[in-house]
Amino acid sequence: MTWNNSASPPSSTLDLTTHPPSPRKGEGRGEGRGQGFTPLFDEISDSCGFVAAAAYGIIWRYSQMRDGVCRASVATLAARLNMNPSTIKRHLKNLIDTGYLQDLTPGLRNRPHIYQPAGKYKRKPMPAQ
Repeated sequence: MTWNNSASPPSSTLDLTTHPPSPRKGEGRGEGRGQGFTPLFDEISDSCGFVAAAAYGIIWRYSQMRDGVCRASVATLAARLNMNPSTIKRHLKNLIDTGYLQDLTPGLRNRPHIYQPAGKYKRKPMPAQ
């Protein structure tokens, strides 16, 4: 911080009349896009690579809704991972071929597919305590 000589130094008391701007949606406070986390499963990362594990994690996260499937478009998945949609398509195909994902709409063209995590990574109910 620089001062000019005519300005007085800041007082040591807290000025309660001004407030910093509130965070915008998605910044701080866990709002919007910054909320939550996306898991990366070690087994998928080891067998298919980091990008495939990240794509699986996003799909797994979206599939935690009521119907247990991910209906997000490839463009949405790519935007969430800050990657090219072609990269995501390639890794989704790899995940399907290795049995980690199921494409419930394999014949669908030019519309978002419906994906479901397959195998041992399906969500299990919490044990009763």
